[in-house]
Amino acid sequence: MRPSDTPVIFLTGTVLPNVELRVLPFDLGLHVGTGPFTLLTFPDQLLPDAAYQEYAVGGHIIDDQSIVARLARLFDELRGQSLDADESLAMIAQLANLRHE
Repeated sequence: MRPSDTPVIFLTGTVLPNVELRVLPFDLGLHVGTGPFTLLTFPDQLLPDAAYQEYAVGGHIIDDQSIVARLARLFDELRGQSLDADESLAMIAQLANLRHE
């Protein structure tokens, strides 16, 4: 794969029903996010909600429900600040086109 193929693959990968790509523009300035994390929810309350936090040398599962709830609120706040899914894809496509000009 050539590096110039990456935006096309990236954009076509967003058709998965459980994936929504959002862009948090730089012009918003600093945001409330502190690093990468993933919220984990399970069907029919099979398991309690959890989170996974990753860092340079590893990661860990968070099962303390108060911390999981705080991360869920943080996610909602970041989502509220981000472009919606269609605007995000349009911005990525625009940047990919600029790169090829």
